[in-house]
Amino acid sequence: MKFIPNFGEFYQKPLVPIGENDRILALEKLPNRELHDGFTHWLIALEGTEVSQNCNFYQWRVLVYPAKTSGQFECLHPYFVSAFFPTMDDALTFTKEIEKRASEDQITKIPQAAS
Repeated sequence: MKFIPNFGEFYQKPLVPIGENDRILALEKLPNRELHDGFTHWLIALEGTEVSQNCNFYQWRVLVYPAKTSGQFECLHPYFVSAFFPTMDDALTFTKEIEKRASEDQITKIPQAAS
């Protein structure tokens, strides 16, 4: 999956270490694997986009990127992108599930959203 995130409404959470199981299963599936060498953490973020132009109502999705301890990440190749949530609160609740799975070395068990 390749796209440019909306960094105007991009909010990241603290990094979560990548467990060994996830490192083997997830990082092997990413395109340009050489770009992800040395990535040791997951960066979990919320991204908001307007529902329609100039309406000031946003929908939110959760993105997960492999990252380095410094916070550097490859923004064009997220590991996971959720479906859109109608509210930021709904998306934040989902980030808690993602963080829990990541801390249990189970992020690869999260079903991928259709793109």
